[in-house]
Amino acid sequence: MVAFSAESLLAHPRYLPGQAALAGLRLDASTMVYLMMPAFLLWAGNQWRPHKIFALLNKGFHYVVLCVLALLYVASLKMYHEWQSLLSASALEYARKPGQMLAFISTGELLGLLLFMLVYSATMILLYRKWVIGFGTRVAPWYNKLLLTLAAPVAFGIGARGGLQLIPINESSAYFSQTPFFNHLAVNPFWYFVHSALDREQKEHPYIFMDAAAAEVRNKRLFVAADTLSQEVLNRDRPNVVIILLESWTADIIESMGGEPGVTPFFDSLRREGILFT
Repeated sequence: MVAFSAESLLAHPRYLPGQAALAGLRLDASTMVYLMMPAFLLWAGNQWRPHKIFALLNKGFHYVVLCVLALLYVASLKMYHEWQSLLSASALEYARKPGQMLAFISTGELLGLLLFMLVYSATMILLYRKWVIGFGTRVAPWYNKLLLTLAAPVAFGIGARGGLQLIPINESSAYFSQTPFFNHLAVNPFWYFVHSALDREQKEHPYIFMDAAAAEVRNKRLFVAADTLSQEVLNRDRPNVVIILLESWTADIIESMGGEPGVTPFFDSLRREGILFT
């Protein structure tokens, strides 16, 4: 993206691409951990039940991953150039209509991107074959092997979720700039694509927590006319009313609701002069 977005770079400080790389380290680490998990399972299987099939599967897995990454990166370059957005799983809808997908790319661009993808894939595979060694090396004694087999999944779990914080990381954890381009530059394309694909597979409505019939009964009770008049809280017939809705707040920082003092003084002044619904 840096190479294909020179105009965006020239208009901003030169240190921002490096800052984007640092901001995206946690997402990059999470991506690497997810990709390492299948290889670890093959390694562990080979440690306890040695067989050449594990080495073959491990090599094939890495070859496929490197080719998929190359395809994804090339598609992300073109996607960002056209739409100024990262490649998400929603783009797969265009794969059903190749004619529409190829309508916004020239033959020269297509050949250039394919050549780049082939060169990238071949380079990464050659580097893998040269540098990644020792898959078949046996760990001894047996208790060291057992320790690695049990400890690695724990480390993978922490790394995949981005740490020990309450909520696992998402793409927003890499955002650091007021310029969208540098935030997109910090987000790992593979992580973003897979995350968007998993979100699309969610079939059930995420906000339904009650049986529909029970919810309907409760909702009707809210609109039953009361036998007595409600208490009047306004001193005029035609007031000017401003309703403020605050989402994702916590009472822990609101002094008037028993929270920490001095965090929300303006909000507390609004509460004293208005009506607070909780």
